Amino acid sequence: MIPASEFPPFPAKVPIVYDAFISYSRAKDAPIAKALRDELHRFIRPWYKMRALRIFLDQASLSANPGLWPSIREALDSSRCFILLASPEAAVSPWPSREIEHWLAGHPVDDLLLVLTDGTLEWAGDGFDMARSNALPAVLRDVYPQEPRWVDLTWERSRDGLHMRDPRFGDAVAELAAPLHGRPKEDLTGEDVRQHRLTRRLVVAVAVALAVLAASASAAAVVATRNADEANRRFLAAESGRLAALALTDRAGRMDAALVLAAEAWRTAHTVQARGSLLSVTHEAMRGIVAFPRIRPGDPVPFSLGTVAVAPGGRVVAASHYAEAGSAGAPLDGRIYVWTEGRPFARVLRGPPEEISEVRQLAFGPDGRFLAAAGQDGDVRVWDLTTGAARTLAAFSSDAMRPMAVSADHRRVAAQAGAGRVVFADLLTGEPAGERAGTLFGIAPDGRHAFGKDRAEYPVLWDMTSERSVRLQYRGPYENAGLSPDGRLVLLATGGDADRLSVFDARTGEPRWSARPSKGSRIVAMTARPVPASGTAAGKGAPLAEGAGLREGAGLEDSADLGGGADLGDGAGHGDGAGLGRSVEGSASAGLSEITGGSRERDPGKSGRGGGVKGGPEGAIVAVWTADGRIGAYRASDGRRTRLSARMTVPDIPDPRPVLRFSPQGAVLAAGVAAGRNAQKLSLLDARTGKTLAQARADGAAFSADDRTAVWWGSDEAAAVATATGAVGAKQSLDLVHASAVSPDGRLLALVSSQESTTEVTLWDLTEDRPRPHPLPGSLDGLEALGFSDDGRRLVAVGGRGAAVVWDTETALRPARVATIPFAADTLPRIVPAPDGTRAAHPGPGASVALRDLRTGRDAKLLDLPAEQTLDGFVFSPDGRYLLVTTGGEHLLWSMAEGRIAGRLPATGEARFSGDGRVLGVADEDPATGRTTVVARRVPGLAETGRVVLSDYAQPEGLTSTRLKAQWTLNHAGDRLAETLTPGQYAEREVANGRRILGCDQRAVVNSTGSGQPVYAPGERELAVPGDDDVLRFLDLRACGTRRTLRTGSGDLAFSPDGALLAGGEPLRLWDVATLEPLGEPLLDTLQGGLQFTTRGSLLAADPQGTLREWPLAPEALARRACVLAARGLTREEWERYRPPGDHTGRCPA
Repeated sequence: MIPASEFPPFPAKVPIVYDAFISYSRAKDAPIAKALRDELHRFIRPWYKMRALRIFLDQASLSANPGLWPSIREALDSSRCFILLASPEAAVSPWPSREIEHWLAGHPVDDLLLVLTDGTLEWAGDGFDMARSNALPAVLRDVYPQEPRWVDLTWERSRDGLHMRDPRFGDAVAELAAPLHGRPKEDLTGEDVRQHRLTRRLVVAVAVALAVLAASASAAAVVATRNADEANRRFLAAESGRLAALALTDRAGRMDAALVLAAEAWRTAHTVQARGSLLSVTHEAMRGIVAFPRIRPGDPVPFSLGTVAVAPGGRVVAASHYAEAGSAGAPLDGRIYVWTEGRPFARVLRGPPEEISEVRQLAFGPDGRFLAAAGQDGDVRVWDLTTGAARTLAAFSSDAMRPMAVSADHRRVAAQAGAGRVVFADLLTGEPAGERAGTLFGIAPDGRHAFGKDRAEYPVLWDMTSERSVRLQYRGPYENAGLSPDGRLVLLATGGDADRLSVFDARTGEPRWSARPSKGSRIVAMTARPVPASGTAAGKGAPLAEGAGLREGAGLEDSADLGGGADLGDGAGHGDGAGLGRSVEGSASAGLSEITGGSRERDPGKSGRGGGVKGGPEGAIVAVWTADGRIGAYRASDGRRTRLSARMTVPDIPDPRPVLRFSPQGAVLAAGVAAGRNAQKLSLLDARTGKTLAQARADGAAFSADDRTAVWWGSDEAAAVATATGAVGAKQSLDLVHASAVSPDGRLLALVSSQESTTEVTLWDLTEDRPRPHPLPGSLDGLEALGFSDDGRRLVAVGGRGAAVVWDTETALRPARVATIPFAADTLPRIVPAPDGTRAAHPGPGASVALRDLRTGRDAKLLDLPAEQTLDGFVFSPDGRYLLVTTGGEHLLWSMAEGRIAGRLPATGEARFSGDGRVLGVADEDPATGRTTVVARRVPGLAETGRVVLSDYAQPEGLTSTRLKAQWTLNHAGDRLAETLTPGQYAEREVANGRRILGCDQRAVVNSTGSGQPVYAPGERELAVPGDDDVLRFLDLRACGTRRTLRTGSGDLAFSPDGALLAGGEPLRLWDVATLEPLGEPLLDTLQGGLQFTTRGSLLAADPQGTLREWPLAPEALARRACVLAARGLTREEWERYRPPGDHTGRCPA
């Protein structure tokens, strides 16, 4: 073995980088090469050095290089020794041979160390026997002058791997390391042991030091983690509070965003602010909001939606853009957006681009499958919503706008198809139903006949179900034309000056009678009153502004161009603030369908007079208004003048539109003038005499069914007025009315207006004794048009940028209503809900107790009392298993499961259940001493479990002249009783033996009486005592004194089953028990009993009218409800605006 000191020096130009170069067969010996390199690095390595030797191994030492051989050659030149892993594979591989050749060209053969990994090496005296040495490359055949020493690792092939713990491998590593280090093998072995021990001691020392440091770091980490968790908790709480505040702010104008923000606030952190915001926003939204229909992302967003229709049943809504005069700059937009309930996005209908026309009128068929759409330029299409196909009913035309008229039952549609053609379609089948030659005025009230004029200018009624038609027997000039409410009479303003009122029989076309209200003064408006009926359909109202086709108010002067059609019951309207002579969607007016037509031709034909014609509507009258300001009326049966007489000047303003309308019962005649958007004088007249009942500057009015009340609206306010006295009732301030609508049944009036830069939609219920405005939640900014469903149950508003909201009007008017339980007029309602929230007990007929199933609305009699007994009260046990009924002499314990009386007790005093319902306490006052004893009994057997004699407290001085009695309550388990006389005089006792646990008598500091029943607060460490000063005091049951106070107002109080919420006060509201912070908005103005937290996470309460209402309270359920109502998550813009950077996974799905 040659020591390292005798190695010949390398040329100075090649510095020594590696101690050895390992050459091997990559296919065979890669694991062995790596193991050798790693152990040579480690062997006798001092602890402060990375490696003992530097060994070149091509897979580990070469970087990515397109020239592999130059890199290997450079490594060979900079290595001191060469280690060959000899094997049959290495012998035939070109790379080891090439590396050996280059090495021997500049290095002595003694620096080449052999390691046999497989095969054989046989020395034959003067060289290797190549025939038997299959592991030796041919290049080494004759280079060794004498037999070299090699390391044998052939034994490794029988093992899974190499490790220094194998003594044979350790010996082989020492054998190779000796020449590399230039030291004897024995010295290296001892040095390795010494270095190993030194390293172990060092590792132990370091480990101990690290353990000490780790312990210190762990303690610091725990503190840091706690601080970090606390900081994160505070951050999330602050973020939750910020989102909650934003949700409350965004309710006005952006309710959909407010719902999402409230849900996101609760998801961020369960703070009091988040729960309060979630309660406020979600409860408000639940007052009628059904959905916020949306446009699918990527679909075109309309400039504005101004035309809306609602299909019968209210499940499908269609809307489109219609630009009024003055909306210049708005793009032409012929798209129709159709929303279906249960689907979040609209489908878009659109005709061919070359036929685009803004849609000014929409109407659904009776089953909602077909949709008729009339464009601004006269094109009318009928869309099949199941297939998306459209049928052209009236072609695109450059003529003036023509009307599309739809029957009240949605079955038939009539349209002007260019000059001289009227076409009909059946909206149930979507098929054409014929056509006529002439000009369309509208559809008769019977829904079967269309009204117009033929090519000869004769007024005519076409039967849309057959070829039959009725031509009026009149040939002469006329301007205004209309039908009586029952469709039996046709009214015309005839004569050269249009100053004669002519009445015709609509069935035969024959003249009935004619009259001249004011000679030479043109008739500017006319209407008919129906036959007075003994009863009108409930809620049947009449808007002053009626007729979906009367938008332009045509018919006063222009005779050739039609300005209107018949009512569209589903609300085709462009939301221009329907007013006098303008459209109020779906109105059910008792007046004339005022439709204009006629001829400028001055035919001298006679008007004809049919005096005394029989068969006319008995009691019906026709009212007319002439240009000289005279208003009069005639009997429809014979044309005789009535007592109605009034004067009302038609103002000298551009485009005046005088309008007359009768109220539903015909007792009131409304007369007014509209011009553009400016409200003019509106008068309510006595239909018998013409006496002015009330006047206002208004755009329109709607009447209650009994004519007693009217609601009118103008540019600055809406108000209810008593028609008999003119007294003004409830008012609503308005800045600008964008749209108005009356439900088809006349019960409801809806207004959309601007109020201090926000949009507000309000609902007036005309069936109320005193109508008042009901603001609807979720009024989005930019709403412009309104539409009702045929039953009035759904109200839809649409507007700018595709904004849309759907409300349930019944829920909006009676929010959270569960049931209304009638009661005798001389008694207050007594409604007691069961804890499960599915049933409620109430007084039944006579002296009985009834049980209302709140899911079905059905009553069942529980208990009949004897005639001599009176029903004093009843209450459910907290577990709902029993109903305690108190009569004049007994307490009756009724088993709800068994349907029988489970026990009886004398009614000696008040009776109360423990919190778990298993103990019943009954008070018994001794008349002689005035002391009260509470007897506790086990339910249901009513066996006595203990007696407590209440304390005889000294009466407080100066607070009341009435002698106070101690109030008491049982705890949850019924084993303790708390009593109180005043907030400074109270005690807690054990029920079993009456022993006092705590007693307080601080009469000197008492400034209030404990007027209400005390209640154990959650945790039973406090006693909640209502005071006569409307302050709830939480008394300490561990030490005398008041711990907390809360001003609640008067009324009952109740804690939720989980102890987190407190409900009560007047108005009724919620508080967080831990912080006593109010949660949400007041729920009810006046509480009249029935206060009950249910086991399903809601609150029930009854109002003075006997209406039981329910509010969900569980936060997770409210958050889910908020997401459902909003039907969206935060948009990307809202994420960037409201939330910090990071995860965009919100509480509500996008």
